[in-house]
Amino acid sequence: MRLNLNFYFFRHGETDWNLAKRCQGHTDTELNKTGLDQAKILAKFMDDIELDIIISSDLKRAFYTAQEVASRKNIEIVTTEKLRECHFGEAEGLTVDEIKDKFGIDFWDKFQIKGHSNLDLSFPGGESRGSSIKRVQEVIDQYKNQGFENIAISTHGGIVRNYLGSLADESIRIDIFNCCLYKLSIIENRYKVSGPLNKKAT
Repeated sequence: MRLNLNFYFFRHGETDWNLAKRCQGHTDTELNKTGLDQAKILAKFMDDIELDIIISSDLKRAFYTAQEVASRKNIEIVTTEKLRECHFGEAEGLTVDEIKDKFGIDFWDKFQIKGHSNLDLSFPGGESRGSSIKRVQEVIDQYKNQGFENIAISTHGGIVRNYLGSLADESIRIDIFNCCLYKLSIIENRYKVSGPLNKKAT
């Protein structure tokens, strides 16, 4: 593995389900007009960030966001199911208020927390927080030794919160607005999270 390696994690642009505060999970929603504009703003913001490749969730909202970044840099996009949002099981497709009514506010709050607590927590029929972290780590491990130095990861809000939140120092607040951008540096096998590097696009 290279001594210095950077992964740039970004969340996809806005969808209509985001506007409705509806949990998307593995549901393959698309970017709305605002989301497309946000992706373009993110892509322009990243002009000065050197990238070798983009690894993207195969869901449309993440892939289309990745395309905006890739088109300005003329680099390859590789897709993988391992970067999909956490699967919410019976909660998928419900709004946040509906989830709180059905499963309880306390359950929802525990599912949203960052760090290493409640990793086995999942909605009925869904995926645990720990499982989503594990599959993202598999992607990171896969690309550590591929000869790249700067890799972009196009993914989802829950993934950004769960994975980066499990690595970040307590002083780092993981704010998952649409098209938020974080940097994960691996320096001599030590992980450091910084960000968000950008501001919320409107």
